[in-house]
Amino acid sequence: MSEIAPLGKLKDWFYRVEYQQRGSPHIHMLIWLENAPVFGVDKDEDVVNFIDQIISCRKPDNNDTELFDLPPMRSTQILHPLDDNASDTVIRARKELWKNIKNKLNDLKEGEDVTFDQLMKELDVSEYQYILAIRSSLNCPTIFLKRSPNELRINNYNPACLQAWRANMDIQFVLDVYACAMYIVSYISKAQKGMSDLLRNACAEAKEGNSTIKQQVRDIGNKFLNSVEISAQEAVYIILQLPMRKSSRNVKEMVESDTKWFAEKIAMENETEPRPTTVTCAKPSPGFKLTIDNVDYHQNVHYMTEHQNIDRHYVTVNATTNRISGNHLSTDSPVPGIKQMENGKCIPNHIEQKVQRANYITLVQRILVENIPCLEFGQDVVENHIHHKYSKEASQPTNSNFLGVIFESENDANGIQKILQELHGYVPFVGDGEERRYSSQAIVGDQLTVERAVNAHMTLSNGFTPEERLDGIHCEIADWHAGNKALGVRIYSN
Repeated sequence: MSEIAPLGKLKDWFYRVEYQQRGSPHIHMLIWLENAPVFGVDKDEDVVNFIDQIISCRKPDNNDTELFDLPPMRSTQILHPLDDNASDTVIRARKELWKNIKNKLNDLKEGEDVTFDQLMKELDVSEYQYILAIRSSLNCPTIFLKRSPNELRINNYNPACLQAWRANMDIQFVLDVYACAMYIVSYISKAQKGMSDLLRNACAEAKEGNSTIKQQVRDIGNKFLNSVEISAQEAVYIILQLPMRKSSRNVKEMVESDTKWFAEKIAMENETEPRPTTVTCAKPSPGFKLTIDNVDYHQNVHYMTEHQNIDRHYVTVNATTNRISGNHLSTDSPVPGIKQMENGKCIPNHIEQKVQRANYITLVQRILVENIPCLEFGQDVVENHIHHKYSKEASQPTNSNFLGVIFESENDANGIQKILQELHGYVPFVGDGEERRYSSQAIVGDQLTVERAVNAHMTLSNGFTPEERLDGIHCEIADWHAGNKALGVRIYSN
């Protein structure tokens, strides 16, 4: 990053290159700045002063970079939605006033030299009424930059960045973390798609024949499965191996720690002579499990004649550190089959039966004091959990790290395979090529997710390389939906 830091010192950043219908690339980017004020924590005045330092919509002077409909404001402000205490008559009057203001702003000619006071006079409103009218249109706190009437159609920009970038930009300060999340889902993660000559030609060819509707759909689908259409700009990006997305963080360190330990463990197993007792192997981490869950995005539109509702299904990934290490356990499969096992080894002995009885007592007494009112006084004295050798470790809070979102759907076979292939990058390994050996890595999900993952894993089991077979991955069921529900957000848009 540049030492000039026109926006301030960067703490974190992420960007993704997207291509428009005509092929021109543009960037969606998120930036975290050090010592930036936080809306809702710091004062609104501090946030406004910070915004004025780095963001502008001022019409440039003649010697500035050339710039190619927002309400005018005397000064930068954070406006909040109005309270619901006003009467319906007052609310309707303010909304009608806002409608008149918008019509007036739309009629203003580009670059018309009108002062803010002249605009208020032409609208026949006071500045206070003007602000109330704007607030009546808001559903959440919104930033309005200092803007003259002749700067209505100028995007927010940073002067120093514009001198270097020399192209359109739109910089916004994030007030709402959920709005930022929706920006990520709606723009940064949206698919590259659009009506193109390929689609039109495929539809025309299907209609010309005498095939059935089912066969026409199949022909169009095959056309898209076997064809890829990209612009010249995107082709250049791919040929030059320019990054389509990049960020200031990665998660490779977690895998490298376990990989180092796994490599030494394999080396020790292959040695013919035991190591001296003074030589120690790299200390392994407790290991982790990759927990995956769905994140569903549904967007309703107002006008179905022009747009369609949007449904997208992605997968979130978390690395949950094991509180109890299993590194001492053997990864080898049992040599004899289940039929060769003696029945006596499966029958509990008298010691195991005694332990089982004590465990049942703990469970039953907890059920009694929780469900029988006259026994509630015993809740503070009965044991809440069955004691075992790992009780102390199991009582510690879970350490979970968010690894990001995989923008694929597990609902189709191709999507779940791509999800598993991306997760395979977290599996520790040692060696190269055909000699590469992978450690065991758990992928945890709900019952339906695991069922899909197992089926997808089985279809890849005949691969030629460990990477094609996804060696090391195994799936585990953990149904947490009964007690945990993710945030649901409904959005209405044009």
